[in-house]
Amino acid sequence: MRSKENLFSKGNQDTFFEEIIEKKYFSDEVKSLILNILYKINISYKDYSKIKYDVKQKNEIISEISNIINEDCNIIELDSKSKKNEYTIDKKEKKITVFPNEIPLIEALYCIDNGSTEKIKSFLNKAFLSTLNRGRVLDAAEIIRDFNGWSWTSSIENNNDRILNIIYQNLIILIGRKHLEEIKKSKSFRDDLINKLQEIYGEKKSETLMNKLDKCCILAYVNSNKDGFNELQKYIKKQEKILVLLEDKPKYIYRIKQKNNDIMNEVTKISNILSSDKKLEKVYMRPGIKEKYKYMDSYREYLVKIQNLKLKQIEKNSDLINPFEYEKRKIQLQYELNLLKSIAEININNEVIYKNIIDLQRLVISCFYKKIEIFELRKELLNLVHELRYYNYTPIDENLCIKDIKELEVDIRNVQFKIISKLSDAKVIESFSTDYNINYLILKYMFITKTINLNKLYVKISYDNKKLRLQYYDENEFESEITINLSKDDFEQISKKTGKKIKLFI
Repeated sequence: MRSKENLFSKGNQDTFFEEIIEKKYFSDEVKSLILNILYKINISYKDYSKIKYDVKQKNEIISEISNIINEDCNIIELDSKSKKNEYTIDKKEKKITVFPNEIPLIEALYCIDNGSTEKIKSFLNKAFLSTLNRGRVLDAAEIIRDFNGWSWTSSIENNNDRILNIIYQNLIILIGRKHLEEIKKSKSFRDDLINKLQEIYGEKKSETLMNKLDKCCILAYVNSNKDGFNELQKYIKKQEKILVLLEDKPKYIYRIKQKNNDIMNEVTKISNILSSDKKLEKVYMRPGIKEKYKYMDSYREYLVKIQNLKLKQIEKNSDLINPFEYEKRKIQLQYELNLLKSIAEININNEVIYKNIIDLQRLVISCFYKKIEIFELRKELLNLVHELRYYNYTPIDENLCIKDIKELEVDIRNVQFKIISKLSDAKVIESFSTDYNINYLILKYMFITKTINLNKLYVKISYDNKKLRLQYYDENEFESEITINLSKDDFEQISKKTGKKIKLFI
């Protein structure tokens, strides 16, 4: 293993990272903690990128963290008296207060970089973006939380975080990390996501997916926020009133036009003030205005800004009475209200959330078939194995991962069977029998092994007293043994019966 001195030597890709933190007025303890994050990323990245194939390049990750520190973070205070892994952020002050540990610090850095949900009016959009925000934070921390250069362990501690992480990982599986990150930055993120899902899976499938994704996001949001249920009920009442207005189309159009007329009158007043320096100065000299704006030019800039905002509001309101936009808004409002009402009527608890998350997983697992269908290249097929193996180990609660869920057993088995069949036909993996079922029994271990490099996975086969004995190795190191009941006739169909280790991947 390389020393920290070598990792941080000038001239490598980490130099910019070090220069950024040197410019900041952080304590030596904080700087050391940040450098430890960098050190752990360097140590863990090799295994991380093999196990979870859809990841950013290491220099992208380091650059991303560097930019967050440089642009969004001026103060980092360590609080050893706070709860383990706890942190708070103040975006306005660009301040982080954090328990002195690398994991909460990297979470806090990504949290302070996340988009705010405060100005989002739609409850559905707020719940969805909250899920994306928290999911991104958990995903970003994974490289140092779950990987240490020696082992891979899923260790998200909070149950609600596990749910948010599952949803986020589902989205990575469905549309890919690059598209997800682009969509998250968009103001119309749900519309963009719907379009991407439709492009890949078709309109009917994407509609079913979005409905379940929406429901899971809302359930998680309400469950994790103290006043979430009250917020939900108030929002429903408010939107019901808006729907009543929309139903009366002539009245609705009249109200919008009246609003635009009122706003236009305000724009005209501002234009009149800005029409000459003399008029501007007269208003500027009024009590309160001069005290607030040191210079008249500053006040002018403020008026221009307000004028532009009001003109944009007029444009936005005009879109609302456009026939297409009117119908679109009405449909979206009805969809959101129906969904929210259905949730408001149930007792939201862990059991309800669990059931909906399982339903979502069935849909996500079914989407693997699309990839199996279109992937042909060896690299694509190998990536598919890595993706499903990683998915199998995604935690759903304190004790269980996706692979352990009884309700998903058949779904997972069927998709794994399909992948193995395609890998065998493509001669990417060894074929042990002409019987696909026997072949599957021998090869399915690749989806649950913790071996970092699947290319180093071997199996040794033996048979005794109607028992097929499978011993799996990480190259020369014994990893696991599985015994399967198998008839002698079935065993004789296995083409490789030697007691030697056989490499699974060709």
